[in-house]
Amino acid sequence: MKKLFIFILISITSFVFAQIENFSVANRQITWQKIFSTELKFEDLASTLENNGLFYDIIKDDNSIRFKFKDHKIDYKGFGKTLMSTPNYIAGGQYAGNGIVDYKDGKYRVTINNISYIYTSLDLSFGMNQSKFLLEDGTLKKGTDDFNKRFTTDAPLFDYSFSNLFKFEKYKPKNDDW
Repeated sequence: MKKLFIFILISITSFVFAQIENFSVANRQITWQKIFSTELKFEDLASTLENNGLFYDIIKDDNSIRFKFKDHKIDYKGFGKTLMSTPNYIAGGQYAGNGIVDYKDGKYRVTINNISYIYTSLDLSFGMNQSKFLLEDGTLKKGTDDFNKRFTTDAPLFDYSFSNLFKFEKYKPKNDDW
């Protein structure tokens, strides 16, 4: 009985660590998706997305909004890390991508894909040099739809930062009536 209990515990533990919350892969394309509760109406959500300056190429449909974002830095400090404890591919550049917000009363779902990493470095002969990589390039095992070991430890940092980016309630103007 004790051996069976240990086997079940190990199986459950390995299953839990094999999942990466809010990230999925299909056809070598990484997608981040999360559902948020909200008190905002669709019009308020769309207005917030259009007016906060973080998103562009915004296309609004009946209950969805397509957009692009760029120049997003991963918030490693808010996550509780330091620059030295954060991998360079996270702390040293900016992220961009495409997304869609699907709205239902009381909640919205954000899906982002085509996530790319833009890294600017100093090139001694040409000045500043900018490189762009897809997130898939460094986070998937070669030729598979499986995340590499490094990304399984770094994913919570991405999840934290993307979650904060898409909490639209925080962009509402503060009531300055005193």
